[in-house]
Amino acid sequence: MHPPTGPVFGVSYAETICAARGWSFSEVFRSQFRILPAGAASPQGWSSSQVENWTLQHCPSLLRTELLSKDGTVIGLVLGVAITAHGSILEGSFRFEESLSLPDLEVFISSLAGRFVVLLATGTAQRLYFDPVAGMTAVFNPETRCTGSSVPLVINDELLPNQDIDPTVFEFGRDLYMLGETCDQRVTRVMGNHYLDLSTFELTRHWPTADLNFEEFEGSRHIAFRRIYEKLSLNIEALTNRFSCALPITGGLDSRLLLSAARPHLRKIKSYYAHRINWATELDCEIGTMIAREMNLPYQVISNEAAHFHQDMTEVETRDLRDQIRLRTGFEQDGISDDTVRAVALTPDCDIVLRGNVIELTRANKWPATGWKQTPTAEIGLHRLMNCRVGELLPKIGEDRYNRLLARYEKWMSGLPASTHARLYDLAHVEIFLPSAGSNAFYWPTNAFFLNPFNDRTLIHLTTQMAPRARYRQRLVDALVQWGCPELQDIPFHGDAKANLKTARKSGLAVTLSTWRDALNGRVS
Repeated sequence: MHPPTGPVFGVSYAETICAARGWSFSEVFRSQFRILPAGAASPQGWSSSQVENWTLQHCPSLLRTELLSKDGTVIGLVLGVAITAHGSILEGSFRFEESLSLPDLEVFISSLAGRFVVLLATGTAQRLYFDPVAGMTAVFNPETRCTGSSVPLVINDELLPNQDIDPTVFEFGRDLYMLGETCDQRVTRVMGNHYLDLSTFELTRHWPTADLNFEEFEGSRHIAFRRIYEKLSLNIEALTNRFSCALPITGGLDSRLLLSAARPHLRKIKSYYAHRINWATELDCEIGTMIAREMNLPYQVISNEAAHFHQDMTEVETRDLRDQIRLRTGFEQDGISDDTVRAVALTPDCDIVLRGNVIELTRANKWPATGWKQTPTAEIGLHRLMNCRVGELLPKIGEDRYNRLLARYEKWMSGLPASTHARLYDLAHVEIFLPSAGSNAFYWPTNAFFLNPFNDRTLIHLTTQMAPRARYRQRLVDALVQWGCPELQDIPFHGDAKANLKTARKSGLAVTLSTWRDALNGRVS
């Protein structure tokens, strides 16, 4: 099977803009990649490798692993950080001990956790697979027969915006591209658990399989808790054994879960930190300080009140960096704020920052408050996907786009195995929301590789087997924290701390750091 014929891909829009602005392409598009038919020149500063008729071009900071058949033939490339089911990192080459069929190879790929892509070229199939939530998300352009990390990498002319979408609202977080949408009408975003067929440039589901049970876990719920904890801990062990890692500690649930699962490996984590740039993050830092003290961990607060904070990066440099973020995320992210960009730039030196996102499944984050009482529907699912209440979306985005997105949601929904329908909102978060929003946000920091150790199909399956109501009520979160860090059970999460602070204000107390700490400890009534 060969790729379609056509002209050789020329200079990308990404390279053109970098040259015009005087930016280093390899710096702006750090940790990104592109796959296109053989023969195209590689961008300056990038590495290149060929399998069959396809060329993989990528930032040299990314790990690249050759997949070898039993006889030593290269049948694929893994790019990024991939953790095997046994807790080892793929690196250099990986040789299969037996001859495997295409379905067998697919099972192996589906068992990997981390943040990666797999280019598989066996002669009979030429496909691009992704990690469970497409953490190294990608877009594809059938016209140029190119797929890559972001829109500017896969077009070689000017952007062709969608007619009914105002692109400026996305850069400032007022809207979300979703269900394949991008800033260019010729370019489509991938979905999690689908591979991209490079001969047709169509997405095909490969997981979950029809025989996989998504009903409530049979047997003791504590067995499921333990399996989730142990698998997450295994992934963190694999990462901390191979890379220098940093872990943010805040008042959030994701942070607490990762810290708890990392308990056996805390001394191997290089840095613990948090950003303090506004009231909410100041509260996070207060909670993080309490946690670090309880766990006897070193803890760095990166504060916008520090003398050097505004000196390390001028206003001009900050604006320039935010323009680069817009470019490398396909004009979907802008760094949120100047102080956020500065704070992320000061992240402690490390290879990998351990972060959440799919771990949000542990609290049923895409379910309405009483959503488990009704059969999941496409209309409610679309609203939850776009972070809107039912009835809010149509007037926000207009009838044409609403109908188009609803039709796409229904088409996606029709391709799900029947066994997953009771967990519709969970699968939409995994397959649609995260590749479009959360995963793309991981591209804008370039000083470290952001990775979610919960990005694992075994963990996703075990978690979504649990009833949404129990997850929504934080039963799973509390159990996992209890497994790893029972001494943290009395330290409130961010939401609880905010409630305690409201009580403090109602009592007429001045909100100082001292009363904050009292409120955090529940000593204010």
